[in-house]
Amino acid sequence: MGQFNTRSLIGAITGLAGIWLLLRQLPSYASSVFATLSGVEGVSSDLLVIHGIHFAVSAVLGLTLVILRGKLAAWLVPEESTNSLEVSSFLAIGAAIIGVYFTAQGVITLGESYTVYRIPDTSNPYLFWNGVFSVAVGLALFLGSFGIGRMWELITKLRRVGV
Repeated sequence: MGQFNTRSLIGAITGLAGIWLLLRQLPSYASSVFATLSGVEGVSSDLLVIHGIHFAVSAVLGLTLVILRGKLAAWLVPEESTNSLEVSSFLAIGAAIIGVYFTAQGVITLGESYTVYRIPDTSNPYLFWNGVFSVAVGLALFLGSFGIGRMWELITKLRRVGV
């Protein structure tokens, strides 16, 4: 494995996650615009609003990741280095990125829950609690990412010792 700049790698991975998040809701929004404008039966304008909110929140969060990728990489990898990335560091960074995904997905689901709640005669507590738990898991993964890396180091050291 060659030498690389760890912070730049993390910045690139975070940027890719941001681009994915930015674009992931685009097909749903485009299809709801098409269905609404073409007058497909059974498709209300509420669907367009829900997918619009999904797209907007996802786009804002994705764009935020793209814009702040350098600062996030500096926070995740405080010291610049050109050596190879250890498995524990890679796991910590991966847990943080997955945490960002779960948090973003939870915020999107909470937005959908709020939109559905505002429609008369509808109630869906599943969406609300799905969003709450997604945000909770995401924040736990993101904030605990360093601990996950350290826990991996401890487990591998204990395994080498034979415990």
